[in-house]
Amino acid sequence: MKKLSATLTLTDRQRRERDFYEERVRDLAPRDISFAPVLGKENRPWNPSWFIYGKARELYAAGARNLLDVGCGPGVSAVRFAKIGFDVSGVDVSPASVSLAQQNALRHGFNGQIRFTTGVVEQLGFDDETFDVIAGFDILHHIEVHPAITECLRVLKPGGVALFKEWIEVPLIDGLRRMPPLGWMFPSGRSIRREITEDERKLTSEDLWAIRAACPDMTVHRFRVLARLHRLLALPKGVSSPFEMADAFLIRTIPFFRRLGGAAVLVLKK
Repeated sequence: MKKLSATLTLTDRQRRERDFYEERVRDLAPRDISFAPVLGKENRPWNPSWFIYGKARELYAAGARNLLDVGCGPGVSAVRFAKIGFDVSGVDVSPASVSLAQQNALRHGFNGQIRFTTGVVEQLGFDDETFDVIAGFDILHHIEVHPAITECLRVLKPGGVALFKEWIEVPLIDGLRRMPPLGWMFPSGRSIRREITEDERKLTSEDLWAIRAACPDMTVHRFRVLARLHRLLALPKGVSSPFEMADAFLIRTIPFFRRLGGAAVLVLKK
């Protein structure tokens, strides 16, 4: 199996993403990471991130062992996957993020179980059919979707599963959101504080069709309709949101409501 060359030339978009996250993590220090999403003592299937961790636990119990965390950032998710038991590799375009991820892994005792490297999802430096599981949180809308999915499928083993938590464009709601006064309250321009990069954009229905064309065995689980109010009302992060629970019920029982979900977990089976 051929391994990609270590030589990597970044596109303009990749350089801008790298520079943004170099600035974003520059002053961050290693921190304590909560393992509640992966311990199984509490389940929040209505939360897209917790949904992915739940799927990862199921896959590990079924025998999956090697996991690739694409766009790993400071390594929070990679450390959590290692806590489940996975042998984890993490990739990120930002060297500063990779350095911080290594420090977070060391802080929590997983330094030997996780390997981090600088790279881009569109050109992964791994052999074909290396991983049982691939996971990515809020990464596809920062990169070129088609080549990224093609690369992920290349390094995924037959029968392997890729899990992506993503933001999805909902024309009806996002159109309203861009109008005053909401457009003034929640501007969409580049912002280090709100972690919005210059080139990011929500996935569209065309993107989802392209992903399904590359991987026909794809399931889309929608989230965040009423849960948008969580941010609007400035409710604390990390708590179990009643809006998310309401969304789960409405999406399950009212087919049209599902179309309004602004976040999704994409489950791709190779």
